Amino acid sequence: MARPRITENGKHPKRYVRIAVDYSHKRQVLDRTTAGTTVSDVLDEFFPSLSKTERKRKQKQISKWKTQASFIQKMCADGKDHLQNFRRNGDATVLSREAVENIVMWLNSMSEEGCPVSAKMLELKALEEAADDGISQHEFTAS
Repeated sequence: MARPRITENGKHPKRYVRIAVDYSHKRQVLDRTTAGTTVSDVLDEFFPSLSKTERKRKQKQISKWKTQASFIQKMCADGKDHLQNFRRNGDATVLSREAVENIVMWLNSMSEEGCPVSAKMLELKALEEAADDGISQHEFTAS
């Protein structure tokens, strides 16, 4: 049993402050701003019930979208406008179930022999299994 906390009440509750939107929505907002409409009018149209602080925050977010406008247009042109977050190829590459089972079996055998396994050894084993699966080192980093 863990020791009780004496200074605070523990983990803070989640606030769910960030709300992700898809690229098509970002493009609609950007199209409206480039059509000559002021940012204030765009905020009134797309986000009518924002408080003053939320409005300022959203205005900064739209400004950031403007710097990413070419990327947002490209995502929409590629048919990925329904996505909220784009990950490059390899950012979320995972090993097959068989490869993971091989790593677990290797880890268990090393443990039975009494050999300590370092993080680097585990990383190298994962890279080896990825190579056996045909995944290049550029696509899989074993992090």
